[in-house]
Amino acid sequence: MKILKNTAVLAAGLMGLLILPAVASAQTEALKDEGVQKKALAATSSTTPNGWKVKAKVGLTGNLGDNNANAAAAGAGQEGTTFQVGLVLSLNADFKHNNHGVETTFNVQHAQSKTPSIDSFIKTQDNLELISTYVYRLNNPDWLGPFARFKFQTQIFKGYAVRDVNYSVDRTNRDGTAVPTEAVNAQSKVSLTGAFEPVLLRESAGAFARPFTEDKFKLDAKLGVGAQQIVVRNGFVVAAEDAAASTLTLRQLDDVQEVGAELELLLSGVAIKDLLSWKFSANFFLPVVTSADDPTPNDPMNVGKANGFGFLNTDIQAGLSLKIAKWASLDYSLIVKKVPLVVDGFQVIHGLVLSAGFDIL
Repeated sequence: MKILKNTAVLAAGLMGLLILPAVASAQTEALKDEGVQKKALAATSSTTPNGWKVKAKVGLTGNLGDNNANAAAAGAGQEGTTFQVGLVLSLNADFKHNNHGVETTFNVQHAQSKTPSIDSFIKTQDNLELISTYVYRLNNPDWLGPFARFKFQTQIFKGYAVRDVNYSVDRTNRDGTAVPTEAVNAQSKVSLTGAFEPVLLRESAGAFARPFTEDKFKLDAKLGVGAQQIVVRNGFVVAAEDAAASTLTLRQLDDVQEVGAELELLLSGVAIKDLLSWKFSANFFLPVVTSADDPTPNDPMNVGKANGFGFLNTDIQAGLSLKIAKWASLDYSLIVKKVPLVVDGFQVIHGLVLSAGFDIL
């Protein structure tokens, strides 16, 4: 009964997020300003022509910083020069035929950084993502309807750990057996995961709402059920680190299958035309059934293997882009991610980078 109660409360809260746009849309229809009504009509899917719409972009990112000894002593960071270079590739291919639509995105982000304390370049961002979504827009309202989606996400290159001091590594295999402690020299890389590992697959279906589609403000909400698979080979992740003892504890990954509820919100807008834009996305996947053991057995919010908030997958991203030229922009990005069965903790990546790119389609 406790599981059913928690699930019902969650479902009620999530449904509210889809009902709110409908209420806002009803209020918009009451406006008598003819200009506003024309803009709203132009933004509806019924006026979008049938056929393909393809867009591709490639770009470079980079930043550079340097601290002298006095700045380092004041707590500004390590003494020396830090710089990062990266590559960004994005492809959007959308197809529409009357009420049917297929929306596909393919994204690649990779970045390498050089810090004063590590001799070699280290990977700071590595993501390959493919998402394909089928939508069916109702006739009235045409911003609401069912959807089905497939998502593939992984990293391209091998993962590793490297430290600037001598340290020891303790590994635990997925069956619980311990590997003899390994002594590692400073600046040496310790292998964690292989290329294209882990692979995250997710299949989702439910309802979507897109009541606002103008450039100044866009909203896309999705609520549904999903199945998720985490596919691994022999990779490890850092389970714990004792800096004082210079010790890394590694845990071997395991394959996982899950079924649960999914909520996604996508918002974006243009604050100043041709100058300043923003975006925000939040995706939450709560498994109801999982093949994995409980990652947080001492969490008071966890209600057991079949329905635990300790399994909640979170992916929040935000960005602010200042266009300084037709081909260049200054971008701030924030990524807050948690996949408990990979790393039981929030991964936070943020930074300010100069991006240079151009459209190729």
